[in-house]
Amino acid sequence: MNNFLEKTLEDIIMSNLGKMPSKGLDIFYKNTVNQISFNTCIADIFTWEEVDDVLYCRIIELKKDCVDESAFWQILNYKFDLFCFISKNYKNIKDIKIELILIGSSFNDNIDLVSSYTGLRLYKYEYGVDGIIFNKKDCWFSDKVIIENYEYAILNKIDIPNRNSFTDNVIKLARGKI
Repeated sequence: MNNFLEKTLEDIIMSNLGKMPSKGLDIFYKNTVNQISFNTCIADIFTWEEVDDVLYCRIIELKKDCVDESAFWQILNYKFDLFCFISKNYKNIKDIKIELILIGSSFNDNIDLVSSYTGLRLYKYEYGVDGIIFNKKDCWFSDKVIIENYEYAILNKIDIPNRNSFTDNVIKLARGKI
């Protein structure tokens, strides 16, 4: 759908919060707002609930297309800003639990790997004649896959590049190269 925008996705979610669990998106706490500003950034959707002086939060970033590493860094920045803001302004909170959720129409392989090692949750959306549907993306990258890929690379004398980005370092770490 060419005219489908990130803002459209946000509007659909926010105006149908009660219906989202039946659409595969059961991630909202008691309080939910959109376009909330934390220090230096604006999150698409923020949901939270306080239980026994513990603040449970979810920061949700929407992407109309493919979710990649830049979305990961963006939402990680939101987490840092939120943590600093809460720590500074809400002294009665004993603990803060912040979950990060990225929603997009597809994912590149690196974000899939990063989600495996950071606890980042990924949801894919599909918008069609019957409306919108969300599917939680299970991580495909397991220890078994890491070992098999590493063994394949060694047996076939494939050089695993030694690049210096965070994602590549996670991959190298997972493959036992660091």
